[in-house]
Amino acid sequence: MIKKAIVAALLFGSVPVGGALAAEAYLVHGIDGADLGLETALPVDVSLDGACVAAGVTYTSSPGPAHLDAGLYTLEIRLADDTPCAGPIAATTLLPVNFGENFTLVAHLTDAGSITTTKFVNDIRAPESGAARLIVRHTADAPLVDVLADGAPLFTDLANGQQVSATPPAAIYSVSVAPAGTGVPVIGPVDLPLGDGTVTAVHAVGSASGETLNLILVDLTP
Repeated sequence: MIKKAIVAALLFGSVPVGGALAAEAYLVHGIDGADLGLETALPVDVSLDGACVAAGVTYTSSPGPAHLDAGLYTLEIRLADDTPCAGPIAATTLLPVNFGENFTLVAHLTDAGSITTTKFVNDIRAPESGAARLIVRHTADAPLVDVLADGAPLFTDLANGQQVSATPPAAIYSVSVAPAGTGVPVIGPVDLPLGDGTVTAVHAVGSASGETLNLILVDLTP
């Protein structure tokens, strides 16, 4: 199912396969190695059905899009090794890929601190003129959180593995993340520019107890 060009390049990048119905995939590395007692960068290799499609992907990286045929893949994430995709397995899962979909696969921590991967389907439809599409994903080892924009709640009670979206007016927002109902930021505030017609995914990652909480932004604008 994976073209040889992907294997040769060892890059989760833009390599067309299939036809107009091929799926587009992004990968987000959202695990700070410090939370596992390792170096923060935590380089990993990624394989699909035994084919090595990415090597040396580091924390906060978001390679893609890759173009994949529809099907059911066995995905393995391994700690990077001198030989690509030969290191210890950190996570393995079945990855269903559907015709024509655009999705992001996030490697992150659960709210219990274990390693997992979550597939999120991306809504990349263009917003109305003057607006932007904002997607927020809770992929951190943390309890329920609220997302604040300019100090006011934008999304509330997000759980690990959950995504929400909105189409606010295009502008620069001061964004922060706080434990649900507290209004006290544990991430941010940070400036988040949302341009007219853009699609932006924001991933909350890291660990609350480990004080490694962080945001990873990915531009999904078609």
